[in-house]
Amino acid sequence: MKTLIVTASVGLGLTAWGAPALADERLTPAAQEPMQRAEDAVRRGDYLGALQAARASLEIQSVAATHLFIARTHQRLGQIVDALGSAQRCLREATAQTLPATRSSCSALVNTLSTAIGRVTVSVPGAAAGVTVQLEGRTLSAEQWSEPVPVTPGDVQIVATDASGHRFVRTVAVSAGETARIQVIFPPPVPGGEGSEVSTVGWIVLQIPPEMRLGLRVQIAGATGSREVSPAEWDAPVQVLAPGQYRVITSSASGTTNQSVSVPPGESRQVTVFPSMTVSTGRTPRQVEPPPSPPS
Repeated sequence: MKTLIVTASVGLGLTAWGAPALADERLTPAAQEPMQRAEDAVRRGDYLGALQAARASLEIQSVAATHLFIARTHQRLGQIVDALGSAQRCLREATAQTLPATRSSCSALVNTLSTAIGRVTVSVPGAAAGVTVQLEGRTLSAEQWSEPVPVTPGDVQIVATDASGHRFVRTVAVSAGETARIQVIFPPPVPGGEGSEVSTVGWIVLQIPPEMRLGLRVQIAGATGSREVSPAEWDAPVQVLAPGQYRVITSSASGTTNQSVSVPPGESRQVTVFPSMTVSTGRTPRQVEPPPSPPS
């Protein structure tokens, strides 16, 4: 089958990124056509279109320099984790196929991106049967739990669920070049009964009617600091690692509420945010009138 030599002036869009000519790469005519479209898209500033066309070329023929093109496009979009993954694939293929020019470009990009990302290591002690762990919405395999997983710097959410349906939710701030280590702690089952109990954690259960959720912000503040509770956490117990006194703070266009709640070790407390605030202990709820709106 006829092949085309990829140079600085033909295919792969590498000149758009200032990369050197990679004359040791070859594309078939079928793979060349979408790569030409990808290069044209880069010149127009249409980086999403460039990714789509480059991936179409990869489906026809896997070429190391195409992975490099995709990595540079992700980088331009600010998607540095995806960029690093594509650059690493480029490096592996270029090394395996002995492509020195491509390998040099991919290696340089891997080094650059490795200093721009953060990493998270998740550990799940004890039996892990039936446990699922999600990092920023991506499900991690059990093999990844003890490995540093690349993440975009900023606030990163970890959600773990065990076989009994208990959820562990944690949001951590990760800086570039930093590795955050998270230990998942599930409450052990109570012997001889349903529920769960643990001596060093407690839970706050938020009850927020659907009609009140639009534009609502929720924060939980305690002795160790405060954090915003994302909407994804509203329908599951929010774990607090230091039982004690907390404030559930809500704000919306209609005003602000600030309610105190005491969380004993191993227990949960329910807070109904609107229209009034309810704190319940066991099966006996206690009505609490919402505080007056702050002066305008």
